[in-house]
Amino acid sequence: MRLHFFVMAAAGSLASACSSTVSMVQGAGGAGAGVSGTGTGTGTSSGGDPPVCTDPHQRVTIELTLPGGMPAGCAALKAPTGQDKRDLTGTVQPSAAANSVVIDTCPPNADCVPLLATLHVTAEGLKFFPPPPGSFARIRTVANASGGCAEGVLVNEVTSFGGVTNGGAMHRIWLVAAAGQLLIDGAAVNGPALAELPFALERVAEPRCAPMAGASPNGFKPQGVYRLRLTDKATPSSTVLVPMGHLAKGFASGGQSFDVSNLHSANYQAFDDVDFEDLWIAPSLP
Repeated sequence: MRLHFFVMAAAGSLASACSSTVSMVQGAGGAGAGVSGTGTGTGTSSGGDPPVCTDPHQRVTIELTLPGGMPAGCAALKAPTGQDKRDLTGTVQPSAAANSVVIDTCPPNADCVPLLATLHVTAEGLKFFPPPPGSFARIRTVANASGGCAEGVLVNEVTSFGGVTNGGAMHRIWLVAAAGQLLIDGAAVNGPALAELPFALERVAEPRCAPMAGASPNGFKPQGVYRLRLTDKATPSSTVLVPMGHLAKGFASGGQSFDVSNLHSANYQAFDDVDFEDLWIAPSLP
């Protein structure tokens, strides 16, 4: 049985435990060797900080409100099981709320009243800025309920909408986030268009945390804590390894620089596939 747990509340801060400096390996075409960021990389810490081996109690929340005010995602799933997928494209509207994107899904070549959809994401340390007002953005979410609820979101800029072209736009990634195991495992089925990302996502066992039991009899992943590894698809030698509870800054991929936060990545019970995967990836702040 696969259980997905989605915990809405975020508690505590690991700033003191996650302030070490990491070195990310950047290959040719990356940002250069020795790019520094906040977190711990490749199993070492220049500040001597230990890895985070217990639940850091940090979570991601993803809230999508559809035109007309109806909720989507986990908020829309009333039954114990089910799936909710959304794929919205629209013109970016001004928004005063932090970590929010508001788009008008009425095509610019259509005669209709504004059809506003709002995405709001909260997480420890997250600060992201959407494309500028008037540009076009695409918001994709997918939520799976099975004993709990897991949700993922991808926000990217698009070059055209409703027959109108935004000549200065690029296919930039503005936000990738996961709340509860959805983004990494089963990515081909559940993840929001992971194939379009310029980097690959992977869970890597954290050898410094015990216990790390072997695979359970029913074939699920080993028990333990996991690090998050990002690898640039064009330059596989460019990679960053982010332990649970840590933040890495300045990972170069696809012509962008990203901050990567592995808030929570663990499988606590070897006898079942009880996973937690709370993470966010956003363009580095200037």
